[in-house]
Formats: sequence, C-alpha cells, structure tokens
Amino acid sequence: MYDLKSYAELAARCSRCGSCSTICPVFQVSRQESLLARGKLHLAENVLLGKQNLNAEVEKRLNACLLCAACSKSCPSKAEADKIILAARAAAVKKHGLPFLKNLAFKHVVPMRNRFEWSLKALAVMQKYLPADQYAGSFYRHLPFSILNFSSKVAIPKLVKNSLSAQWQEVKVQRPKARIAFFSGCLTEFIYPEIGLALQSVLTKLGFEVVKPRQNCCSTPVIMSGEIEVAGEMAEENIRHFLNEDFDYIVTACASCGSALKNHYPQLLDDNETAADDFSAYVMDINEFLVKHTKITEYLDSNIRKITYHDPCHLARHQLITGEPRQLIQATGINLVEMEASDRCCGNGGTFSIYYPELSEKILDLKTRSIIATEADYLATACPGCLMQMRRGLAKRKAPQKAIHTIELINQALKL
Repeated sequence: MYDLKSYAELAARCSRCGSCSTICPVFQVSRQESLLARGKLHLAENVLLGKQNLNAEVEKRLNACLLCAACSKSCPSKAEADKIILAARAAAVKKHGLPFLKNLAFKHVVPMRNRFEWSLKALAVMQKYLPADQYAGSFYRHLPFSILNFSSKVAIPKLVKNSLSAQWQEVKVQRPKARIAFFSGCLTEFIYPEIGLALQSVLTKLGFEVVKPRQNCCSTPVIMSGEIEVAGEMAEENIRHFLNEDFDYIVTACASCGSALKNHYPQLLDDNETAADDFSAYVMDINEFLVKHTKITEYLDSNIRKITYHDPCHLARHQLITGEPRQLIQATGINLVEMEASDRCCGNGGTFSIYYPELSEKILDLKTRSIIATEADYLATACPGCLMQMRRGLAKRKAPQKAIHTIELINQALKL
C-alpha cells in the first residue's frame, strides 16, 4: 500500500509556512510545535527515509494526530500530511509492531467477528460494575484502562443488549426500485442500532429493498494505527462477503466506514485492485444516496424549530460530502443555523481519544461551545463516532441541545 520513498518525497513539499497552525485542532489546544503538521512532516520524512530512529517519543508524536485532513486540504504546497503521517505509522508498526493493547485488539480480536462479538458481550456485562461518567451519567461508563497506564478519563457509552443484527428483520418490498446492501459499522451495530433501523425504515418506505450482508469491522481503527497488513485482510473479507450478494448499491450511515470502503480499500488491496475498485464504486453515504437517487425532499416535514450541523472529518474532507446533509435538513423545513467552524474535528479520532484523552477533551470543548452558541434545539451529524463524542461534550456542559444522526432526523420527518 505504501511506497515509503514516494511519501517521503511528498513530505518534502512542505515549505514550513505554518498555515496549518491556523487549522490543526491538536495544535489549537496544545500550542506545541512538535504536534503541528509541519513538525510531524519533518519527522515523518526522516522516518520514511531511514534518517530518524524510531523510538517511543517519535512514535508518540506521530500518533498524536487525528488524521482529520484539515491541514492537507488547506496546504498551499499540497503536502498531504494525513497520508504521510499514516505511512510513517505503518513504517513504525512494521519495525516495532503495535503496543500491547492495540496488538491484542487489532490482530487477535477485532478481525475475528465471533471473537469480537463475544468480547463485547463480556465488556457489556463488565460495564455494569464500572464507574459512571461524572458528566454523561450512567449511559457512559469508564473503562478500566488505568491498570494499563491509560487515563482513567476514557469512557464509552453502554453497549446495547441486542445488537443491530439481533434486531434486524429483512422487509420484502414489492417491485423494489433497487437492492441496497447496508454496511452498518461497529458503533451502529453495538451501540446505536437505532441508526441502522432508521436507515432501513427510510429506504424501505421509499421503495428500496435493504439487505445486511455478513460483515466485519471496516478496519478504520486498524488502518489509522498503521497495521496495514491486518487491515488489508479485513478489507478482503468484507469485499468477499458483499460481492457474494446481489445488490445495486452499498450504503453506510457511518462517515468513517464510508471513507474506508471508498478510499482505503483500493489502496490496501493494490494486488487485487480490480475487486477493490469494483466494490468501492458501489459505496455511498446515506445522505449522498438519498439526494442523488431519491425524491425524498418532497416528503419531509418537521416541527423542530432550529438545528445545527457538524461536518464529520471522514465525510466532509475524505469524501467531500457537505451539501447533501444540509440539503436534506433544510428540506424538512427546520431552520438550519451554521455553527462556527462546523468542519472542525470533534476530537474523537477513534483510538486518539483513548491515548490522548486530555487533548481530545479540549478539542471537544471547542466544538461544544460552538454548538451551544447557535442556540439550536438539535445537533445533527452523519457519523456515529462524532455523535458519541459530542453527546458526552454536551452532557458535560449540561447543554440543552439533543444530538441526533441525520438519518434518524430524516426518518422522523419522512411523511410516507
């Protein structure tokens, strides 16, 4: 996937102008030059050229990045920092392997679906005995990571008793307009099944048949950790499961999953590029699909007064989808009030929020203030990971805004 020399050459484009300092969410809260994109690019270039020894401090600096791509999209020199840093992480993993917890999770649990599901069931039982989050209450439980030298601030929502797969019932549609294969993603599957059920409800009412093929994690957290070999194996498995199905489109309601399926899979499987390209060509985000392939805007109406929208990084910058969610929201008749820096990262970043919880909290606080300032009744977003992060941020500040996924909003507003 990664030609280290070509990425080193890409890193050399950085002119050290510092324009990334105005937009990097990590730098905005840390003010540390070493955590700025230009500092990381210089470091990554030397790593990729073999001029920099990979030690714990170097790897820590490379990992202290959300890979939000804000700097890449604004860089006048077109130095794609997110791709370069990811390549440097891959080089580090190739040489030293993953840290203990990531190695256990990303090589021995997450790729094996049955093992992954059993592990989550065990965690769900254990969550009952873990301390509730001081801000978000009992719905968020702190993980016992302090015994592994992690911050005790790490908390996740309760895992649902019945996963999306356990609740899923396929609905037969007479003369369907098309057959949709739904890629749910882990958060929708195990924490927010209501998102998947809302998607099925909307598409079924519009005359589409929705199926949910066997699937594994999309591999986004594995990719972002730099474990490219395992991520490639997971991508191959998902492609195999889906291409065994008969479908017209693959639709997802998770921005991170969509980015992986569209953008990373062809790179991960460059030795089987045709199959990956064939697969990725079918993938669409639910907001994108509804705007391009339905007339849903004619059937929407809502009594919600005011709403604001957060652009997920993996949707706005990695998939260039910003207008479609807004078009759907505005079609409901709700007053859409734009927050300041709607595309600023919320600070989740997958495992970033576990390894760097203090930075994650500060970035989240900036986002939460922007949401509250709109005086909106609701916050909408199109990524379960962002939803998880921002619900906790709003709870921390005792904000009145309710956070909702765009497809849940559309399902409530659909008059069919």
